[in-house]
Amino acid sequence: MKRTNILLITTMFSFVSSAHAGFIPLDLLDTELNDKSTYAALYVNLGAGSTLGGNMQGFAPITTGVNSVVGGNVTAGTAVTSGAGSSIGGYIQAGTTAITGVGASVGGSIFSGTTAGTGANSIVGGDIEAGGLYTAGSGALVSGNVNDQLELVPGYIAPAVINQKGQLDIVQATLDQLGVTEGSTNLDITFGLVNETLLAGVYDSLNYLTIRAGKTLTLDGLGVDGDFLFNIHNYLDFAAGSKVELINFTDNSNVIWNVIGDAVGSSGYMQAAADVSIRGFIFANGYVNTGDRTTLNGVGNSCGGAFSVNDYVLFGADNIVGGLGCDTYFTDVTDVPEPRTAIFLLGLAGLLFSRYRKQRKSQGHPS
Repeated sequence: MKRTNILLITTMFSFVSSAHAGFIPLDLLDTELNDKSTYAALYVNLGAGSTLGGNMQGFAPITTGVNSVVGGNVTAGTAVTSGAGSSIGGYIQAGTTAITGVGASVGGSIFSGTTAGTGANSIVGGDIEAGGLYTAGSGALVSGNVNDQLELVPGYIAPAVINQKGQLDIVQATLDQLGVTEGSTNLDITFGLVNETLLAGVYDSLNYLTIRAGKTLTLDGLGVDGDFLFNIHNYLDFAAGSKVELINFTDNSNVIWNVIGDAVGSSGYMQAAADVSIRGFIFANGYVNTGDRTTLNGVGNSCGGAFSVNDYVLFGADNIVGGLGCDTYFTDVTDVPEPRTAIFLLGLAGLLFSRYRKQRKSQGHPS
């Protein structure tokens, strides 16, 4: 999926589709976001029975529905709640509470700023580190160590998520500017009334962009590396049963939907009805809301995904966002937090010794 510097240099001297081959910057996102397939300034909600192949991050709460599957990590500025029978392949990091449902599983560790709880017959493959009290349901299993009430330990710092609005504002502006530097083709508001086919390049929708019910937008890569960029100045809408299909594509190509929302009366949202199939990656100034049985996949091994700069991301029931084991977006940065235990081991030892002395004193032993 990922282009290398050598490939970029080769592309510069290629005579095939040279105008629009590989023009999207590889360093578009920094290390905080370039391994995420989902980010929202507000909440993220993954519907019941849905599967998301990459990593999720929300500045506010994240909720995964009943029997949902997340292939990667879940990081929230506040609470993380996973539904009954759900599965998270990586770790959970929550600024406040972290709760897993009955029969849920977490492949990695759970880090919570306040309380943590695991439902009956649930499984945690790593450690649990909680600022507050940890509560385990009947039959719950934790493979690693449990350290709770860490907020009492001197030096303890709760997990945190940074609001990424500043970075994402720059990303959207950068993508919009590519319409000037690369040259763009304007799409009229009647685009999408019938089946459409486009070649690689920058496409500018001065108003809204809608693919109508049952219609297909075909993106033809012509067998060479190339990028498709859609700068949309109002909103992006996929009606029921509409599709985006890729033909003659290479794994080193990209599809980006940049929903800027700078037209009058628009918040820059993206919405999809039921049974929609989308390819690529969505940057939306407003919310992202998909209907039941929506699929959103990237190119090649890429997860694809969606970011909301100022609002929420809501994936409906039985959605598929990327495949399990898919690569995240621009670079392969492994998102593994440093073991937080090292920060407060000394303070923890002091706290345990203090509790030990109090217990002995209450039993009548000399302090």
